[in-house]
Amino acid sequence: MTFMTKRYQQIDTLRFISILFIIMYHYQKFRYSGGFLGVNIFLVISGILLGIKLEKNYFNGEEVTLFYNLKRTIQKLIPPVLFVIGLLSAVLLFFRHEFLTNWFMQTFSTVFFFNNWYQISQGASYFAEIIQPSLLTHLWYLSLYVQSIIVIQLLFKFVRPLFSRRHYFGYTLIGLSLLSLLTMVLLFKPGSDPTRVYYGTDTRLFSMLLGAGLVCINPLYRSTHGKDEIRPLLLQGGLLAIMVVMLFMIEDSSTFTYWGGMYLFDIVTALAVLSLLYYDTMIQRVLSFRATTILGRLSYPMYLWYYPVYIGLYNHAGQLPAFFLHIPVQLAIILGLSVGTYFLFDKKLGIVKFPPFTSLSLTTLKEDWLHASARRKITLSSYASLLLFFLISLGVSAMQSDEVAAGLEATYTQRHEDLLEQNQQRATTSEPTEEPEEAEETQEPEHIYTAENVEVTFFGDSTVLSGSEQFYDRFPLATVYGEVGLQLYNAMPQLNAMRQSGQLHDIIVFSLGANGGFSNDHLEQLINQLDDDTKIFLLTTHVSRPWAADVNAQFRQMAETHDNIYLMDWANNFSYEGYLYEPDGIHLNYDGISVWIDFIESQLLDTLNNGRVDNNSNA
Repeated sequence: MTFMTKRYQQIDTLRFISILFIIMYHYQKFRYSGGFLGVNIFLVISGILLGIKLEKNYFNGEEVTLFYNLKRTIQKLIPPVLFVIGLLSAVLLFFRHEFLTNWFMQTFSTVFFFNNWYQISQGASYFAEIIQPSLLTHLWYLSLYVQSIIVIQLLFKFVRPLFSRRHYFGYTLIGLSLLSLLTMVLLFKPGSDPTRVYYGTDTRLFSMLLGAGLVCINPLYRSTHGKDEIRPLLLQGGLLAIMVVMLFMIEDSSTFTYWGGMYLFDIVTALAVLSLLYYDTMIQRVLSFRATTILGRLSYPMYLWYYPVYIGLYNHAGQLPAFFLHIPVQLAIILGLSVGTYFLFDKKLGIVKFPPFTSLSLTTLKEDWLHASARRKITLSSYASLLLFFLISLGVSAMQSDEVAAGLEATYTQRHEDLLEQNQQRATTSEPTEEPEEAEETQEPEHIYTAENVEVTFFGDSTVLSGSEQFYDRFPLATVYGEVGLQLYNAMPQLNAMRQSGQLHDIIVFSLGANGGFSNDHLEQLINQLDDDTKIFLLTTHVSRPWAADVNAQFRQMAETHDNIYLMDWANNFSYEGYLYEPDGIHLNYDGISVWIDFIESQLLDTLNNGRVDNNSNA
């Protein structure tokens, strides 16, 4: 028997599907909540293929050469990374130099494959919205990938010879994967940011260990299968269906995810991949379709480009034509950059030779240049230009302080903590003030609501947080809750906590939708958490994002179908005057927030006193 050695085209298609889920997780997290598990698919596939290769070498009596294999991996990964970093350096120098903050450590940790631990040491979050994100945040994965390869190769080199039977070694790898899972379970704290366990090699090693372990238990041999493919077809279909369901259902903040859900997904993925490699069925043939396998080979450059495109365009949405904010357009940009990168560096089709120089001595460089063809001179000039831009960007980064971004981040964090404390104090002091009900009987029959006497809760994202002091100045009886990056789909736990602690009033104004869309089910769940007699006000969002129109339409429909829900159409009434915005063109500044609160006050009091909302007033 001999091991299978051909290229697995069906796996290329699976890689392409995985990168699409990863991308759409960032664009529409409310629809693709488990899209972040696409990274797990990559890791499991890599573990299986690495296990096939190393077990084949051991089976054939070949020595596991750690540094040779590591060198080949790095030679494949590094050239496209350096190209992306160089090109980004040039673009940021000319257009967005604020993204160059800490550029040296971002790039250094990426190129030397410790980016995941660097981000952990900096307290960075992969999941939370931050004021000034890094364009290289997503490259933590490359560091985890290389670190996992090193660990598995060391295990094959030093531990594999201790076992006479491959099965026992496979069980050992799976046992180590369970130890990695246990580390994740112990380190994850429910309700806290999961970045530490999501980035850490110790807590994520189980994906590749599981893949390699299953290969050792049941290695892939060339085999002739019978004509009956019903059972393998059902097996593949069932496993892939479970994967898809989990990709849509699992959430990045769920305790289940980190207490076994991710490991369960990896088991299903590993079994699905192994079945696709072993059984020749209709599903395997469909996944081997040439067009999708070609796209699958673009998965690595697509992974390199998607996050810089996403962050770069969305963080400056207010300064770009609306055309660039549509998701299909951005996907086309990502695909175009990926195709270019693939053709530059692919081993067979690659236009660019790496490394470009046979030697770094001045004499050799001079000889290379004098005898080079016109095409090679263009290549060498391109390398030199990107290197120059990168070096200049490091200089700009060294001179550029991150105090502004860090200060703004700290301000938001402190304001959020102060707001929680203030709300708790207000809830505590207001409890004993419930006097006899005769006071209500002595009220005037027609109560006139004013900003000073209305008890209302303002609940939303960073705009509400920024305006918290102004809200309390205008509405002294109000409760205000704001959180940077808050989205409707993950707001429900906080809303429920506020209700249980008595911080929710019978009148609530929601400002959600600026950071991402949501499904009708999420909106219904939010509404159903509240009492039927609660007056709910939904503020439309003005941000120039692809989901804004859908968000506003859902708010409008909800207001039309519920008697206790009212629409505040800020998007249709606010002013686009530039002086109302922060430099990013998205966030409102102090004056802008004042105008925004003026609009809210007018709409709120008009509805409470007159039973209607005048959505035709100009802000």
